[in-house]
Amino acid sequence: MNTAPETNRLSDSVARWKAALRASDTGPLVIAQDVVRIANEWDKYRAEVGNVDCTTWLRRELDLPLDFFLRRAKAVERLGEACRRTIHHEVAVWLSNRLKDDELIKKAMWALMSETKKRRGNCLTLPKAQLVVRKALGIKPTLAKAVACTSCVRMRALLKKHGIEE
Repeated sequence: MNTAPETNRLSDSVARWKAALRASDTGPLVIAQDVVRIANEWDKYRAEVGNVDCTTWLRRELDLPLDFFLRRAKAVERLGEACRRTIHHEVAVWLSNRLKDDELIKKAMWALMSETKKRRGNCLTLPKAQLVVRKALGIKPTLAKAVACTSCVRMRALLKKHGIEE
């Protein structure tokens, strides 16, 4: 989806981008490719914003760095256009970075979209999406090993020495 204005005015684009960022958790995915396109053509727009570089301008206008949009544009490219309106932007970046096999991405996307549909279009948060993806891919959750600090180990040894704990 190209949200770039016909007049090529950045102020018009910024207003739409801010609205998309406020509107939903998928907003950054919706606008990422347009932001990256403008960043790639920045010389055309530099004079309009007072000769600042693109990253400075993005931070001033959207309070987000260019890298934020680059990661989301890459995620849309890897996961497909369907992710732009169905999954949380953080989930898209996590999934894009985590899975390298296209077949696994298809399985994961199907599971995420199914779960989103069950939730009447509400995006899954990253922790919930991770559970859904792991279940869909057959990855069993692992429990973290309990780590005992040296004070605890010494205390247990003392208790055992004095016959308080076995």
